[in-house]
Amino acid sequence: MNSNGTNTPLHRLSSIKENNYADIDLSLHNLFWALVIFSILGYAVEQAAEFIKFGDFSSRQGMLYGPFSQIWGMGATISIIFLHRFQKKNIFLLFLLCTLFGGLYEYFSSLIQEFIFGTVSWQYFYQQYNFQGRTSLLFSIYWGIVGVAIIKYFYPLLCLQLKKFPRKKMLIVTWIAFILIFIDAFLSTAAALRYNERHLKIPATTEFQLFIDKNYPDSYMKNIYPNSYFKH
Repeated sequence: MNSNGTNTPLHRLSSIKENNYADIDLSLHNLFWALVIFSILGYAVEQAAEFIKFGDFSSRQGMLYGPFSQIWGMGATISIIFLHRFQKKNIFLLFLLCTLFGGLYEYFSSLIQEFIFGTVSWQYFYQQYNFQGRTSLLFSIYWGIVGVAIIKYFYPLLCLQLKKFPRKKMLIVTWIAFILIFIDAFLSTAAALRYNERHLKIPATTEFQLFIDKNYPDSYMKNIYPNSYFKH
């Protein structure tokens, strides 16, 4: 490290701010890695919160395989796409927009999950200022704080770090990761759909549905998604 401290992480983070975040890149490549990384970070945050609250760990996965909480990853990525233009504005304005986005995102995510899969994974009836139990003022504020951190600091820093990797090698790694995660997402969706259909006493009618029932029975799904429950 230089005696003036110009190589410290704090100085590098400050230099991003001074450059007005010129290194932000909304390419599909960068957004894909934002989706992946923030899904992993979201999973880690939920596991830590689970341990702090209950003194134990339980599955907080959003997909069958891997430490992914895609609700976090998708939320972060969507907020980057639509709110990045406000990163140079007043930080309080960005916070308000991220808070509003977080509340709407959580509400409609809960609605979509229930409509497609027949389940819900969170409810906030126990909190003041909740809306139909699907979102609450407190968690909207959490989304606001996290959104500001992502848009102003973490995503610009991620863009800078991705530039350091050799382009051809990074492209290969990205495609491999995309294929594996796509397969994971496909199987996770199919398993969740059959989980609901079995709950509704709908029998399997295809070889693929039989494959899903055999490899991802109710006991397996309850272990992966212990906080998910059927509404009807």
